[in-house]
Amino acid sequence: MSFAQQELTELPKPVNKDKFAKSGLKVDKTYGTEGRLQESSERGGAICGIDEDFDSGFPGTWTNISINANENWTYTATGGNPDGHMDIAYDASLGLQNETLLTPAIDLTVIPSPTLKFDWFMSYYWGVDPNDNYDLTIRISSDGINWQQLWTEADYGAFTSYEWYTTNIDLSAYSSWNNARFMFNYNGSDGAQAKFDNISVCSAQNDLRVDQVFAGDVINDYQYSQIPVSQTSQIIGGVIYSNAGGTTLTNVSVESETVSFVNGLVSTGTITGPATLAPGESDTTWIATGYTPTMVDTIGQVCTLSADQTDATPLDNEGFQFVLMTDDTWAHDYELEDYYAFGYGPADGAAWSGGFEMGAAYFCQTDGSTIYAVDFALGSATTAQSITVKIYENSLTAAPISTVLYDIQPGDLSTTVVNFINVPLSSPVLMGAGNAYIATIAIESGDAADILGNNLDDGDGSQLLYSANNDLWYNWTGLTTSMRLRVSSVVGVTEDENLTDLNLYPNPVANELTVSLVANASEEVELTVLDVRGSLVMSEYLQPKQGQLLTQNISLKNFPSGMYAVRIQGQTINATRTIIVE
Repeated sequence: MSFAQQELTELPKPVNKDKFAKSGLKVDKTYGTEGRLQESSERGGAICGIDEDFDSGFPGTWTNISINANENWTYTATGGNPDGHMDIAYDASLGLQNETLLTPAIDLTVIPSPTLKFDWFMSYYWGVDPNDNYDLTIRISSDGINWQQLWTEADYGAFTSYEWYTTNIDLSAYSSWNNARFMFNYNGSDGAQAKFDNISVCSAQNDLRVDQVFAGDVINDYQYSQIPVSQTSQIIGGVIYSNAGGTTLTNVSVESETVSFVNGLVSTGTITGPATLAPGESDTTWIATGYTPTMVDTIGQVCTLSADQTDATPLDNEGFQFVLMTDDTWAHDYELEDYYAFGYGPADGAAWSGGFEMGAAYFCQTDGSTIYAVDFALGSATTAQSITVKIYENSLTAAPISTVLYDIQPGDLSTTVVNFINVPLSSPVLMGAGNAYIATIAIESGDAADILGNNLDDGDGSQLLYSANNDLWYNWTGLTTSMRLRVSSVVGVTEDENLTDLNLYPNPVANELTVSLVANASEEVELTVLDVRGSLVMSEYLQPKQGQLLTQNISLKNFPSGMYAVRIQGQTINATRTIIVE
């Protein structure tokens, strides 16, 4: 909203700033974590002396004291946070405005850890800086005569003009008062518009909130969302959480559930968190799940928080994250067994100082997969200290679309075992169906070192055989290289072998999801939907015909918000997609 504030700084005076604000600076922003909770049950059993949202008008138990006859506190049914609120405009005649809203008296002695909470809205430009023409002030009194100031807008610091803000004030210092009243005052001349909404005096709300959930492993990265099965280790979960409420929470704990879409619930446990968590504090709990995936799968890590106190907003106590276990993809998969070698001289044995580059191609059959690393093996006679790994799309004549320099380590080299070197790409490559992606390794021009392949069988039916330097080059044509692309895909690499197409099309208007597929075989398949814990939500059988488009609509009306897996399974078909219902 900096645009709004800039507009105000350029306004000539006098002007009806409130009408300008209402028409040109309309703000629909509501602070989600600070948003008002509509029912006491959502407050975790909070005890309230005042709980006023003004949606039904100005309450009869309150008092509106007006000094200025032109502009004073007025009930407005729309434009609040979000609806009804109390609104005041500035007096264009520049008369003094000292306008007050008074609450009824309440007994703070029966409200544990009482907290005043309110939403407010005003102009920084006209109320704070560069003009201090009006103030919003809140005061408290035990007798209605002597008043103590609790808050004014200057206490907040910098804020954006004409946006809603939420403030909480600890009233523990007044908890012995049994006849407390509150004053909400507008005072000034030549000021600007102001509003109050959602005023409450309640026992402090407890809110233990999940901020982020991790699912990964120690070898890779806790935030790594795709991991090849060949590189897996124990799944490590984690959760960052914070106290978004107004009281200190005690004995925080984390309930962990690790779910495999293949094997169901694979790990559960409760982990002890901090003994105390003060308001505004955050902490992190790590979870050793004890589960190591062994196959292509989708793993969900669910973390649910609890503390001794009843939570006011329990819906934010749970979070989840997915990690996808994928196959490695050989660069000569899908019948494209071309290899590429260039940068060599005109004949064997000819001197050459142009470097050498060699690799293999992968033909992409389905959209959405991402190349994030390249694997290859080097023989122990390799003398190059560094090599360049490159990815090309369709042609070697264009510039590579991803390049990374790799420094060779002594432990990388072997001629006794197939010792694959894994080089993550600095710029992962999102692949499109119908394209060929060529992975190469290279020694650059002027490098006199050697790169030599490892001629042992790696078990995939081919051998890695190449050797090159800047003076001599050799390549064994007719043999495919065993270069691997580390490919991440929601469905794994081999999962869609018998599907030409599978797509999900959400329809928010109809509150449904359309599943479309083209199968390569006529066979009965089961369409299932699983929730984040792997529990079956719905299931039905379909009869796709070979080469024909089949569509099926799924109603989402009874689906709670969250992530779901849509799985298609038959005798030869096995595919999964994930969707998020909001």
